[in-house]
Formats: sequence, C-alpha cells, structure tokens
Amino acid sequence: MFVRVMLPAAVPYILSGVRIGIGTAFIVVIVSEMIAVNNGLGFRILEAREYFWSDKIIAGMISIGILGLLIDIGMNRLNNHLLRWHRGLEN
Repeated sequence: MFVRVMLPAAVPYILSGVRIGIGTAFIVVIVSEMIAVNNGLGFRILEAREYFWSDKIIAGMISIGILGLLIDIGMNRLNNHLLRWHRGLEN
C-alpha cells in the first residue's frame, strides 16, 4: 500500500520541497561566502564592492542569476520526468 498508493501521492509534494530547498540552499551558500569564506562568488562580489569594481559586481550578480536559473531548469526537468503521470491531474 505504501509503495503503490502513498508514495506516488506524496512524490509531487516531496519534489516541490526539494526544489524550494535547493533554491534556499543556493542563497545560503552565496551569503555564507560573503560572510565567512575567502573565496567563492559571494566573496568576489564583496571584494569588488570594496574597490568599486562595478563591472565585477554586475558579472557576479549575472553569474548568480544564471546559476540559479540553471538549477531551477534542471529541477523542473527532473520534476517533469519523474511526474509524467501527474501532468493531467493539475486541473
């Protein structure tokens, strides 16, 4: 009963939580790089801010946006692949 009924019913909610969790984790990684680490994208943005290197700040922001978009696209494709059977039930 668990494998045939309960798990398939819960998978859409589990994958939604994973998608939100990965986005939140990505934000936390960038912020923690800004606070505590001497390398990484967040550190480079703060370093560029101190020296008024606006081109590097914008490049870092665009990089964060592109990485976030790629992660979201990847999770969306994973959801669509794993939940092929669930698409018609949305209405």
